[in-house]
Amino acid sequence: MNYITKNDFAELAIKKHEEIDFIAKCITPWHLIGLRAFVEMLCESKTDVKGVLLIKKHFIGTSSAFLISESDIKFPSNAHVELYYEDLATSSISHKSNKLFQYLFSGLEHMREPHNVFIIQSFYQDYELAYDFLKLTDSACELVCIDEGIGSYRNRRDLIHYYFSKGIKKGVFSWLGWLLADFMSFKIKSPQQWFTILKKEKGEWVKNDAVCRWYRKVLEKCETLDIGNDKYIVVLTQPFDSEEDRKSSGAIMEALDKEIRAYQESGYKVFIKPHPRETKEIIDCYQNKGYLLFPYKGGFENILGGLNLLPECVIGLNTTSLVTAKVLFGIRSISIIKKTKASLTRGTNKTYNAFYGYFKNIVEF
Repeated sequence: MNYITKNDFAELAIKKHEEIDFIAKCITPWHLIGLRAFVEMLCESKTDVKGVLLIKKHFIGTSSAFLISESDIKFPSNAHVELYYEDLATSSISHKSNKLFQYLFSGLEHMREPHNVFIIQSFYQDYELAYDFLKLTDSACELVCIDEGIGSYRNRRDLIHYYFSKGIKKGVFSWLGWLLADFMSFKIKSPQQWFTILKKEKGEWVKNDAVCRWYRKVLEKCETLDIGNDKYIVVLTQPFDSEEDRKSSGAIMEALDKEIRAYQESGYKVFIKPHPRETKEIIDCYQNKGYLLFPYKGGFENILGGLNLLPECVIGLNTTSLVTAKVLFGIRSISIIKKTKASLTRGTNKTYNAFYGYFKNIVEF
């Protein structure tokens, strides 16, 4: 693996600006699928596509890990991508202060050459890299935001409330981050696009066929997986963060059992696909009910892309996979968040209500 700090990666990418078509950053396998889909689209119109990619660590609490391995990096034959992994060396306070001063008070007024470089990441546009790119080159750039999952579709107010629920410090920093992003967007004035599987029409999120086409093209290249020929459904588990919510796991299971019963009585196999952070106790409880452990691990979308037979239905709470299964594969998706009598915390209920509000036209409730 080639390790590099974020600042050194930006410097390297900017130096290569005349010979590359994109600069990208990914954290999760889902981000990588989005990047691969975008590159597939570029490759259809260009005979030779070049780019640089930084794989960043995924943080859960105080622990972190790379979720993308080198074997996951697969691009079309006419795409040539330099791969780097992030070295988490921290910048000094003075360096960060100088950067912020430049963002606020330094101009970007000069002519641009027609060569356009795409700057790609998930969740929000990479204004920091775009600013440095425009400051140090004469090339134009376009900012691309690939699909993050549920986070791509939550409005700003809900996101800020979510971060405040995690602590005052996180909430304040998220609010300030959005203010800075608004300012940088106004200042940079580069074209921006959202390469996401949903789009908004008349105030509702609907399938974005123009983008889904490319996501499907990537997923159809996944390794073929044999699940057999028996009809089946998949239950996606979802662990709770708070002790109070964990006490409601029994009520959640009761609602799941009720939803699953009709399928069992009709002869369907029932597989559970545990969340990576799911406890052994909960997994054992599902298996004791006669549910089978799903035989394949990894990103659910990658698995669906390779299966010889798709499930009849996917059931869960508020996981992104309920949305992607329906939008990308046409699989019936059911959320039980409106069917459970579990006594959940105010924060969890707000999250569930937001999920329902955003996706009620896609997922069954």
